[in-house]
Formats: sequence, C-alpha cells, structure tokens
Amino acid sequence: MAVDFPQAYRLTVHILAAVAEHEGEMISKRINDVLAAAKAGARSSKAAGAKIHLVANAAP
Repeated sequence: MAVDFPQAYRLTVHILAAVAEHEGEMISKRINDVLAAAKAGARSSKAAGAKIHLVANAAP
C-alpha cells in the first residue's frame, strides 16, 4: 500500500480515499458556484453557505 503510515489497513485506506474524494467533489462544487456567479456578473454572492467576494481588477 502506498500510504504514509505502515499501520494502515485496507479499510483505513479505503475510508481515507472516500473522504478525499468527497472533499474534491465539495471543492469542485464551490468553484463551479463561484464561476457561475462571476459569469452572471455578480459582485458578491453567497454560494455553498460561504460569502464569496469577486474582485474584477485584483492585483496578481
């Protein structure tokens, strides 16, 4: 198994993978919500329960 700790059993690895997959899906949803708000021309929006501020000319 390619995991950072040798005491990991197959079930432990499976649970960690499921949590990581869920986290990735949540991040993707938040990003899509922000992009949709930006496309709609919103200056600020509430997406996924978090306040998101969109700045047009932000310095890189």
